[in-house]
Amino acid sequence: MLPNRILGKPNRKLEADLPDAVASANKYGVRGTLDGWKEIPNLARGNSRFILALALGFVGPLGDILQAEQVAMQFVGDGGSGKTSVAFAAGSIWGTSARSAESTKSLGFMETWNNTENEVEQVAAAHNHTFLILDETRTVGSSKGKDQLAVMKNVIMKLERSSEKGRMTATTPKKTWWTAVLSTSNLSLDELALDSKAELDDAFRGRMIDIPLPEGGAGVFQDLHGLPDVSAISGKIRDLAQANHGVAAQAFLEKLTAWRAKDENNLKAWLNLKRRTYLRHAKALPTNGRELGRFHQKFATVYAAGRLAKKFGLLNLALDELRNAILQCERDHLAHVASAGEMPVKKSFSNVDTLSRFLKENRSSFVDLRNGLPSAVSKGSLGYINVHNGSIEYLLTGKVLVAIMGSEDQVRELKRDLGDQNLLVVTKAGQQKLRYTCKRQIALDQGRATVTAIKAELID
Repeated sequence: MLPNRILGKPNRKLEADLPDAVASANKYGVRGTLDGWKEIPNLARGNSRFILALALGFVGPLGDILQAEQVAMQFVGDGGSGKTSVAFAAGSIWGTSARSAESTKSLGFMETWNNTENEVEQVAAAHNHTFLILDETRTVGSSKGKDQLAVMKNVIMKLERSSEKGRMTATTPKKTWWTAVLSTSNLSLDELALDSKAELDDAFRGRMIDIPLPEGGAGVFQDLHGLPDVSAISGKIRDLAQANHGVAAQAFLEKLTAWRAKDENNLKAWLNLKRRTYLRHAKALPTNGRELGRFHQKFATVYAAGRLAKKFGLLNLALDELRNAILQCERDHLAHVASAGEMPVKKSFSNVDTLSRFLKENRSSFVDLRNGLPSAVSKGSLGYINVHNGSIEYLLTGKVLVAIMGSEDQVRELKRDLGDQNLLVVTKAGQQKLRYTCKRQIALDQGRATVTAIKAELID
């Protein structure tokens, strides 16, 4: 039962108790065509995180059938990497924003972490057996001195409890939910724990499973499908999602309810067979001394949902591609947690160390000007690799530097530190004053841009 439709033939009267506007018929509205929507999973091919997100989007209706644990996963990595656009596209399975035309373009079916702490029970109930997407954790704890990790832990625990807290003044039964959750965050739970010097164990990691960006990818993508950059493919999948949403869920639910009404035991047996298939392959993943049974089970649920969506003709993926994509996401989660235990606390990094780490992790996504200038500047570009007077340099805009360092003051400190170590290209601005920026041509369609040029010796 959706706010705007009842599927199947119920044998009793149904009444809806819609929590608030997020559960209105508009949010679960239908637009476009199924063929139009299928262009989204076509662009997911070759992209493990994108495939995972789409499979996760079909998990919600299976909770009552499988009687399994809820699944919550979180895409982790730098801003501008395409995480939110992938989440936006996965949300199009179910619908789009119920609020306004502006939020339809920016959020689609997603909710935000901002203000979620006090409203999480209502929000979760409004997404019962569908899909809850929470975008942008950095808005958590940004006011009133709240600790971000503490707030997130509170929200995550409430989500997994699957039932609102009882209140003595309540006049209606407690609302419950079982929903798949997808979150996006610049920092993982382990990184936030290191920053705040807090303890984090697998009991909590299993409640919100961090999935880092793929190694060597272009942001969250491994295959741009012939498009020039992350910004271009992100724009394309958002356009498709805005034009075609809600149709995939309707098609999925029609076939699911028909199969369940005909032979629920057969449906459950089929889903559990797919889960066992995944679990058999997951046994080969390195444990690094961790007990991974709970993690394997949750990824197995996502795989089974993806297989069902494929069986229903909604995901045009080869069986091994679907399985290997989800296995890759679990493998990379394990590697991320293992490396997090060896990482120094981020706050103890020097300014130069912070920049060095960013360059090492992201230079594979930089625009390489040594191969010729692009016709235009991409808004999603993290940086540029250039040769000037025979020396290799990394070019960053002021906006990117602020995003890396956190504030203008930290950027100024960084530039002074780099200048002191002769790692920065400086120009003269008068007889005694030095300027820590320079002019470089980074595109054919514009004049020289003001950038900060870091010498390659910093990391090479």
